[in-house]
Amino acid sequence: MRYTVILMPGDAEDESIAIAVPAVPGCLSQAESREEVVPMAREAIELCLEEFVERNEPIPTDEPVKIAQGVVNALEILRELDLPPRLEITYVDVEIPSPAVASG
Repeated sequence: MRYTVILMPGDAEDESIAIAVPAVPGCLSQAESREEVVPMAREAIELCLEEFVERNEPIPTDEPVKIAQGVVNALEILRELDLPPRLEITYVDVEIPSPAVASG
């Protein structure tokens, strides 16, 4: 399944990149470099999805409303931190965990 990932680069002195997945509640991570973004996002999404499977809850899907709200939330965070309103969007494909994988 493909998920939209919002990237919030740090300021000029900080090369880290905050990662948010609006479709998956609470799915956040951070990468120290551009090369780490996709692997870190994939790992965060897979861990969050395993939680949904373990709780027998429906797997969240990427929806335009969730993405739009995620962008609004990310911009608000950047404003509160007095950082420039720079966001990037990427997409990450993940395997949906099966109940057997999630429970083990």
